[in-house]
Amino acid sequence: MSNDMKQQRASSVIKICNALSTNWSGETSYCDDWSPSNPSSGQCAVSALVLQDYRGGEICRCVVAGTPHYFNRIDGQVVDSTAAQFGTVAINYDTATVRSRQRILRHADTRRRYELLKGRVERFLVELDVVAQAIGRVDYGHMGKDCLRDQTIWFGDTNSIVVVGEAPARTGWVKSGVAWHNTAGKLLPSGIIMQKLLAILGKELLAVTFTEAIKCFPSDRRYLKDLAALYRPTLTQQLRILNPKLILTMGAIPTQALIKESFRRLSDVVGKRYAMGESVVIPIFHPSPISPRGYKDNIPIFESIREYYRGAI
Repeated sequence: MSNDMKQQRASSVIKICNALSTNWSGETSYCDDWSPSNPSSGQCAVSALVLQDYRGGEICRCVVAGTPHYFNRIDGQVVDSTAAQFGTVAINYDTATVRSRQRILRHADTRRRYELLKGRVERFLVELDVVAQAIGRVDYGHMGKDCLRDQTIWFGDTNSIVVVGEAPARTGWVKSGVAWHNTAGKLLPSGIIMQKLLAILGKELLAVTFTEAIKCFPSDRRYLKDLAALYRPTLTQQLRILNPKLILTMGAIPTQALIKESFRRLSDVVGKRYAMGESVVIPIFHPSPISPRGYKDNIPIFESIREYYRGAI
């Protein structure tokens, strides 16, 4: 298998894991005391089954802190979509044994929860594909080049936070396949800054879902505002499906696309909270190294977010 194929397969696994986490609930959990504060609790068996539906491999069972735990082994690699439920408790995957689907599904309640989660994941993926097709139909004319369509979202571990950037770059993540990285595999300067800011929230850079307001390569920066308006419907549809608690807009272009309040200067709206359906939009300064506000003026915004949400994201 080529490196490109391995990367595509890995990214597809991440996408399914994201779809799983987006659709967990008390109804799909084995635990009667399930809570949104620990969404992966009691979801391991049904999640492993759904992931196997899409990506094959084996379902394995081990014991963690006296509790049976299921995970996947795909292409020889451990994929544990529900490991977070155990917090800092170490998981010994080497002691695991392979379990058949039939054995796991012999329990009626497991089968019911599996069918529920599978249906939700299917709808999630179909809805995203419908939006991707709509992106492909956008007529940007002379303002852009090369509609991206099928690669407009970097899927993090969950969608509790979604970061919305401005527009893709020719040497950026759309080409490298990894968010915030260039085609040489090097972390971009804006990624270095964003990594520091997300650390304030206890988040890792690549664990956070990322997309952009514009879904093509702009032919000139003077078209950014018009392109963002053109893609606003598909961006808002993507965000509705991802259903984040918090949307962070990087700079003026994505902020103008998502909030109704008009503004002359970005500084008039950064750090403020704007309702968007069930989500909250908070504009931030673009984390660019050439911007004097990209890091230091974003720090109090992220500290405020941390205090406001207190672990809820």
